[in-house]
Amino acid sequence: MSELKQNEMEKRDKLKKEKPYVYEKIMRFDEKVKKGESIAILQFQYDYRCNFRCQHCDITRLRDNKNKKRFFTPDDVKKLSRQADEMGLAQIVITGGEPLVFPDFDEIVKAIDPQKFWIGGCLILRLHGGR
Repeated sequence: MSELKQNEMEKRDKLKKEKPYVYEKIMRFDEKVKKGESIAILQFQYDYRCNFRCQHCDITRLRDNKNKKRFFTPDDVKKLSRQADEMGLAQIVITGGEPLVFPDFDEIVKAIDPQKFWIGGCLILRLHGGR
């Protein structure tokens, strides 16, 4: 392992303290890569709702689709989260549109079980008890 800078060491120590399970998964990454195993990140588009209309974004076309059929539910997210944990994955990314405008955002966070994964948006997760 290459030498870590002080701020990297501090971040790693914080993760070890706050989320030891996630820390252990991440610490196995080098070993997994050497074995040819995946250290993939689970990323999925839960919903296409968004409060922006960015010209460069293709989601606008999907969001404006009149079909409005849902592709994922919180139960689906729970199943994905369980499978990702069983595979040793340590990070989940929710995209779509803008996750913070999803009406069931709280349920999605609970379904992921934030203690098992590193998820961006730490301030938001702290509000939801997930760190």
